[in-house]
Amino acid sequence: MVDFSFGKSPELNRLKRKLGIECLWFHILTMLEQEPLYAYALQEKLADELGIKASRIVSYRVLYPLEARGLVSSFIREVDGRKRKYYELTDSGKKTLQEAKSFLREV
Repeated sequence: MVDFSFGKSPELNRLKRKLGIECLWFHILTMLEQEPLYAYALQEKLADELGIKASRIVSYRVLYPLEARGLVSSFIREVDGRKRKYYELTDSGKKTLQEAKSFLREV
């Protein structure tokens, strides 16, 4: 798990913030590349796998624009009698994610 907690160095803090919270779109697209997920599951995965403690509202603030730009799409699935809104990666989202990964490899 990546440690996104803040330490003594302002430079390290800035880097962690930039690569963590400010890149939530990248982390979310990466998780959706594996499987469709609903917002709460994304929030849990961000915390468990990356140590990013984002509120559910933060996930939605990232998901809605991604959906509006066509990078993710949503659908309703009933699980244990409850309806949940799941998000999945679109072809455009897959392309954007691959471009982002390629860029990160270059730098």
